[in-house]
Amino acid sequence: MDTGMVTECFRDKTILITGSTGFLGKLLLEKILRVQPDVKKIYLLVRAPDAASAEQRIICQVLGKDLFNTLREKHGLSGFQELIKEKIVSLAGDVGTRDFGLDSSRMEDLCEEIDIIIHGAATTSFYERYDVALATNALGAQYGCEFAKKCPNLKLLLHVSTAFVAGTQEGLLLEKALQMGEALRPGYHLDIEAELQLVEKVKTELTAAKSGSSDQYVKTTMKELGLKRTIDALIVAYDEQAFPCFLGDLKDTMDAVPADMVVNVTLVAGAVHWNEKGQVIYHVSLALQNPLSGYVFEDACWDYFSIHPRVLENGKPLQNRRPYLFKKLVYFRAYLTLMYKLPLEVKNHMFYIHTHMPI
Repeated sequence: MDTGMVTECFRDKTILITGSTGFLGKLLLEKILRVQPDVKKIYLLVRAPDAASAEQRIICQVLGKDLFNTLREKHGLSGFQELIKEKIVSLAGDVGTRDFGLDSSRMEDLCEEIDIIIHGAATTSFYERYDVALATNALGAQYGCEFAKKCPNLKLLLHVSTAFVAGTQEGLLLEKALQMGEALRPGYHLDIEAELQLVEKVKTELTAAKSGSSDQYVKTTMKELGLKRTIDALIVAYDEQAFPCFLGDLKDTMDAVPADMVVNVTLVAGAVHWNEKGQVIYHVSLALQNPLSGYVFEDACWDYFSIHPRVLENGKPLQNRRPYLFKKLVYFRAYLTLMYKLPLEVKNHMFYIHTHMPI
């Protein structure tokens, strides 16, 4: 399928996108506006208390980014602003609530307009609150399907999942749907209702045990309950130079896919299955012919952040350094203990002595 056939599917169509403030969401929005400026309308659903806040968030966190400089250069600043004014509509809502948190009249009007839903809202934080992760990643998918069923003119529902949908399995992985409750690990069963009840149970216990406790205590407990990790955390930590060492082997193969390829697959998949009934699943992953090794990944990060360093609040660029990689967990723990744990314990001990000295 050539580019023209793909872009033609989006001409004069109205699209609802969730997750536009995320990494992939920004790329997807920019790609659609760049390759098909004749799209009719794009609704961007973002978490916000009202319409004005939603619009401000889209301007600051999405359209104001350098990613859209190509469109600014192509149309000129005034032309770009006119394009955005004509094509983009911000919606205040929440994917973790039914009907995306929209009032009934707004939802009914929107359902009549929508041709395409691209549901990409998700949390990929490696240290997210468990209740937030459940509402966004699990219930968000359910509510997205329920919303799609209310759109009489819908031609396509594209759900972009988070990373690691195949878990840690190896070998031939068939692109088939999991049954409700089916888990990736054999012998395990996933009960979303039970997980939601667990969250409410923990919150209730926290409230009872810590009467008048702060929201921060609940937030921390929820994060501990839902601790998880993603590759994004490594890139962010490297960019900020906040963590100089990692655990791993540069010879290992990393299952990281360039974001522009994911966006292209998303658009092509939509065009191929336009107005079809049924469910089709695609796994976007590395090819065996050209795997991404730790060496290549490290070099790519080094090259990119050497050219585009993080700029500090004082306007000075952050010096780019190569990270240390430890192959063994014992060495990794020893380094963290010597460089971080012991200095913090000494500092806390000195503070205790100072605050308890007699005057």
